[in-house]
Amino acid sequence: MAGSRFVLLARLERQGMITACRHGQVHLMWRNVTVRLEFDAFRRLARLLDAGRTHTMRIPLCDGDMAVSTEEADYRVAVGQLELVLEAEQYLALTELARNGLERLERIVASGEWPEPASEPPGLAPADESYTPRHWLS
Repeated sequence: MAGSRFVLLARLERQGMITACRHGQVHLMWRNVTVRLEFDAFRRLARLLDAGRTHTMRIPLCDGDMAVSTEEADYRVAVGQLELVLEAEQYLALTELARNGLERLERIVASGEWPEPASEPPGLAPADESYTPRHWLS
């Protein structure tokens, strides 16, 4: 594993996949959107998605800048300023993808083959906090 830049953590045909890179980033790709999260943030998101499977109230379940809520037949998943609106079947598929990705990530980190990094990836500019687009996808 020492030579690989990205490791595939989970894949769901035609819907999405999750990869991780050696710089401590998880790349969650769902349809035409990619969200890059630090390992700990991905862990929080995967657990929040799983908790949201049985959540039926309009009051969102929150963990920091992440939230899951239901509205009529749709689920809303917010990560920072990004919000996905998903039908129940899509939400369950995303939850399963995240669960599988988290299990694989935890196995990799626990094995010591790919220690969890503490530094930022090289060459990335600091986030521009003044620009926060809001995306709606379904």
